[in-house]
Amino acid sequence: MREKFKSETELAEQVIKYLKDMKWEVYQEVQISSYGSIADIVAVQNGLVWIIECKLSLSLDVIGQAECWTPHANYTSVAVPGSLKDSKGRDFAYKILKQYGIGCFEISHPNSYGYPCYLQKVQPKLNRTAITALIKRNLCEEQKTWAKAGNSKGNRYTPFQDTTRQIIRAVANKPGMTFKELMNEINHHYSSDTCARSSILQWIHRGIIKGVRLKRKGKNYTLYLKKEKCKRKNK
Repeated sequence: MREKFKSETELAEQVIKYLKDMKWEVYQEVQISSYGSIADIVAVQNGLVWIIECKLSLSLDVIGQAECWTPHANYTSVAVPGSLKDSKGRDFAYKILKQYGIGCFEISHPNSYGYPCYLQKVQPKLNRTAITALIKRNLCEEQKTWAKAGNSKGNRYTPFQDTTRQIIRAVANKPGMTFKELMNEINHHYSSDTCARSSILQWIHRGIIKGVRLKRKGKNYTLYLKKEKCKRKNK
């Protein structure tokens, strides 16, 4: 009998390997807004977006998770371990997947030679009218390696972390910039520039956004990088 996958992360690793072999650019644990859903895997190729949810069993839960992404992705699939036996329950799940245009990967555990078996039991239907801009706008290089897809610890590269990264980079490039100039330089995750200015000001004051300091200039603030203090070692 085949060895079972010990975790969703282990399963997702095999999906990612397959996608990379097929020349897809892969992002892991992608959250499109501060309180939004998190996609296990987002793959991009030639402008097309493919979202894959990974679970250790083919259940209504994972089908429901995948269905939520169908308006935002050209392809949507679930990935589950392969089954040695056919069952009426799994056959019914295939029918549901086909009805919603969701694909299904079944993956066996790697054999003694290190080669898993990939089988697309259900082909995902191409959604030509998908609104993929929201997904693409929230993708960044850090999501490729920051956290492993399917991890149980909730690790992910958050929209807030991405906004913070952009702030530090913008201020480093132009010390003394105003908040108005900052808004033109970054693609923040807040609902509006007004909300962004208020929140960023608060997080810098409270030390949540580290590495950036404020300088009052009349009624306005300008932004600078914090200078690190050098500690002398006692000899």
